[in-house]
Amino acid sequence: MDLSIYRLNSISELDEFINLSPSRFWAFQDEVYALLNSISEGAVINVSDIVKEKSYEVFIKTVCEYIIEENNQIELGSPHIEFKDEFYNQITRTRSFSLSKVRDIVA
Repeated sequence: MDLSIYRLNSISELDEFINLSPSRFWAFQDEVYALLNSISEGAVINVSDIVKEKSYEVFIKTVCEYIIEENNQIELGSPHIEFKDEFYNQITRTRSFSLSKVRDIVA
């Protein structure tokens, strides 16, 4: 299953879910962030094991938002959340070096 079709291309894509029910979206986002914060380094979770199919889109977009926020705050080489493959079926906390962060240091 290729869940990458739900990736977040623009932060404004979340507005659709926020506008439907702001309190419901913010509660959902809090749950997703708590889940992602609880993943230990090296652990892997399967999206299909924890999310109902009807929620794939909002879940993947929310994870993408988390990753964007986290990438703006973490130190190079620190453990961080990422999708394990290009299909966005699994999420892991790993330690790796981002080429964009290396470019920032070199520049």
